[in-house]
Amino acid sequence: MTSLTMSHPARRVPWRPTLAVVLLVLVSGLLTVPATAHHKEGHSGGPGPDSGDVFGTVTDADSGDPIENATVTLEETGASDVTDADGNYRIENVEGGDYTATATADGFVSESTDVTVDGDVQVDFALEPSGPWVATESMEQGRHKHTATLLADGTVLVAGGEDFSDSSTDSVERYHPDTETWEQLADMPNVRSEHTATRLADDRMLMAGGVLGNVDVYDPATGEWSTAAPMNDWRREHTATLLDDGRVLVTGGRNSQTTSAAHDTAEIYDPTADTWTVTDSMADARKDHTATKLDDGRVLVVGGRPSQSSGALATAEVFDPDTEEWSQVASLSVARNNHDDALLDDGRVLAAGGADADSSTDGLTSTEIYDPAADSWKTVDDMSRKRHFHTVSLLNDGRVLATGGNNIDANGNSEVFDPDTGAWQPLDDLVGRRDWHAAAVLEDGRVLAAGSAIAEEEETAELFVP
Repeated sequence: MTSLTMSHPARRVPWRPTLAVVLLVLVSGLLTVPATAHHKEGHSGGPGPDSGDVFGTVTDADSGDPIENATVTLEETGASDVTDADGNYRIENVEGGDYTATATADGFVSESTDVTVDGDVQVDFALEPSGPWVATESMEQGRHKHTATLLADGTVLVAGGEDFSDSSTDSVERYHPDTETWEQLADMPNVRSEHTATRLADDRMLMAGGVLGNVDVYDPATGEWSTAAPMNDWRREHTATLLDDGRVLVTGGRNSQTTSAAHDTAEIYDPTADTWTVTDSMADARKDHTATKLDDGRVLVVGGRPSQSSGALATAEVFDPDTEEWSQVASLSVARNNHDDALLDDGRVLAAGGADADSSTDGLTSTEIYDPAADSWKTVDDMSRKRHFHTVSLLNDGRVLATGGNNIDANGNSEVFDPDTGAWQPLDDLVGRRDWHAAAVLEDGRVLAAGSAIAEEEETAELFVP
């Protein structure tokens, strides 16, 4: 909020002596002339009669406290001043005219206002504290059920998804964190939603499934797409995990063209040979599950559900790439599907939220951690909101960020989990509402959250600043 007060120099007023005054002057022999008004102190020697100082205070809009070291700048000239401990600033001897004054301060949302200088002008700023989320440029294509993947050059590839009419798209965009802008790329050869995007060892991107069983590969070096060998099963709502040897393990999902039942099958893609090989089947058919590569190279698959209309699974199993076999491990404390997992810095796995029935439920607040060494799950602090169709991101400092979700109480906020304390800390609200969105951790530690199943937020994106 900004307030402006103008203070003009006093005008010379013509003096019209009365008869009584004239007589007094004649008698006393004295002649009194009225004083000429001056600009306020600091204007002597100024640039002109319409010049003035732009001055005022910068305060915290929430607390009313002064903000020290805030900068107020006149955009047209670059003239600026920095506030003192009392929040005061003064830009002196500004030529008369129209300007835009902008106040900026670390930890606060910048504010600008139009100013007309015709003498001294008081401009007070009340800045809103900035939350950890800030808006960034919107995408060209509104989308949800898409993917967002960090590339080797630090940009983020966003691909596919559905628009608000639930039509799948072949649209692809690239986010540039340094300029906070989007670049439209060549479309995929096939439309996709609820697919997987895997960055291969050579930095190419493998797009698999999402309605059909076809597979496309994107080469960032050339900006071109090519068609790869198709999977053995048509899959959506599956997982894809890059193995240590450069191959890709794909598990579960369903063929949405023929059935609502999930697959128990798994297959491995070899990028060098461009071939898919069926491997050992899982103990449980599952979709809407998670797959996390452990520090020892094995892959942990957790939860999900066996069909579109069934409840969630509590089971978990591990795939060993050396033997290409599955082994069952300890079950979750709470059955969950459409949850999200994060591999913690100490090698344990955090499973957060999800739904214990079908996707129409409100979701879960519960979270638990799997310890591969002990083959056990430990329940930890609940999240502050019920979340499913949300995202979970491992931050550079080892904490975990949970964002949005398919719940009116959750889609506008986020929270952070601290593995050292086992507690969640709610954060300030998101800029938009996120549901069925995608998130990617940037090289500088920020987190990009893009898209939403909420119509007015589909094209929007924002950044989490730790």
